[in-house]
Amino acid sequence: MERLEISNVPTTKVCLTGLSLEDLNTMISDALCLFPRICMSLSKIVFQKTKGNPFFVLEFMQSLQSRGLLFYDCRQKRWMWNEESIHAEDITDNVLHLLSSKMNGLSDDMQMLLKAMACFGTKLNMAAGKKAIESCRHKTAYSYLYNALSLLPDDHWDSNYDLSLRVSFMMASAANSSSMYGEAEILLQRIFDKGHCTTDKLPSYHLLITIFLSQGKVVDAYNTCSSMLSHLGETIPEPETVTPKVVGKVVPETLQMVREIYGAEWLGKKIENESVRQILKFYPALITASFFYFEQPYMMAYFVARMVQLSLQHG
Repeated sequence: MERLEISNVPTTKVCLTGLSLEDLNTMISDALCLFPRICMSLSKIVFQKTKGNPFFVLEFMQSLQSRGLLFYDCRQKRWMWNEESIHAEDITDNVLHLLSSKMNGLSDDMQMLLKAMACFGTKLNMAAGKKAIESCRHKTAYSYLYNALSLLPDDHWDSNYDLSLRVSFMMASAANSSSMYGEAEILLQRIFDKGHCTTDKLPSYHLLITIFLSQGKVVDAYNTCSSMLSHLGETIPEPETVTPKVVGKVVPETLQMVREIYGAEWLGKKIENESVRQILKFYPALITASFFYFEQPYMMAYFVARMVQLSLQHG
């Protein structure tokens, strides 16, 4: 729309909003052939559940009628309903069940077309979410990405694995930046459960460690860093083995390597080993966690030396 307006192409915007409570009550009153004042209690519940969305209203009312929560009483010759049961209803489950049933009745070609449209909508929301993140509007980004994920089919981790992985990680990042740590951890756990390989999960583990440090959970951060580095081939020593004598040997060795290797040639060298590149991403967090976790600075000094040695050896 913005591009069309910039190009001076005549456009007409139509804003579609939900029904007001009054309009919804009028519609329900007409449908049930009852006075508006009699229907108001039901209308308030339906409005609360559907926010006045006409499509949801129709589906929700049909759901209530089909399951006997909204019924015609022959003795009183009028429609009746169970307000307490309706108030306890979860519209999401009901509407999704109805939509799923209708979807199953469509042809295979039509279902495939709708799935393609859903994926297209997901990508549009993901692009909007990425742009919002770049603009530091993280809560807005989270909303876009939530919509993107909701458009994917139930089996999206099988049918759209790469897209599911990208959207879930971006959503977790946006949640973290919005201080929604609980939501971020739930999303990351889903990635850990559904991810095909360690490589796909590494960015999520790095983000999880960042979340731990942000909340002061240094033990969790240290343990997760240690576990991931061990998985990547690093040997993480036990704290009691890193004595002043050990550090006193490692630090001079590292300084000697700096004197021998550091220079213009080293500065222009890129790390080609992907495993080493990933290892070096985890060491700064391990060093930070070590600083707060251990009373003595020996572990932190040891890890700093190890990270410098790896960098000198590989670029």
